[in-house]
Amino acid sequence: RPDLARRVEAAVARALQEAPTPDVGGSATTAEFAAEVLDALKPAAPAYHRVDEPEASYGWGV
Repeated sequence: RPDLARRVEAAVARALQEAPTPDVGGSATTAEFAAEVLDALKPAAPAYHRVDEPEASYGWGV
C-alpha cells in the first residue's frame, strides 16, 4: 500500500533528523533510532471531550 509506504518513509526521515546514528554523523544507537521510527508511526492521540459535552455521552446508563 503506497499510503503506508509513505508513512514509513516519513517516519525514517524524521528519525534521521531526531536520532541520527553514527554512520550519518549522529550518536544514536540502533535501538534509539528504531524507537524514534516507531514513535513517528504511532497514531495521533485521540481528542478527548469534557464529560458534559453531548458527544461524550455514550448511553451506557451509568
